[in-house]
Amino acid sequence: MPEYVSSIDCPIDLFSKQESKIQELTQRINEAKKIEQKAEVAHALREEVEILLRCPAFDRGNFHCVNCQAISGARSSTATLILKTEKVLNQTSKA
Repeated sequence: MPEYVSSIDCPIDLFSKQESKIQELTQRINEAKKIEQKAEVAHALREEVEILLRCPAFDRGNFHCVNCQAISGARSSTATLILKTEKVLNQTSKA
């Protein structure tokens, strides 16, 4: 996964603390070959993203906070989609 400099200026530095974990988990999901492997990591990804979504310093008037929440929401949706896909595929294979 390419390295980049975060352009989100978090008032409590929570984004940068979580970002490295989130990037590592995202890379593991992308490298996983089986949906079961992806789903296992997706659980962890969702937990890390939830920390950002529950940020105690969230400020609707701060563009960086709003951007962080939007990015985190998209990542949470991606993790949820992976988990739902695993569930559907498991149900289909048992039928």
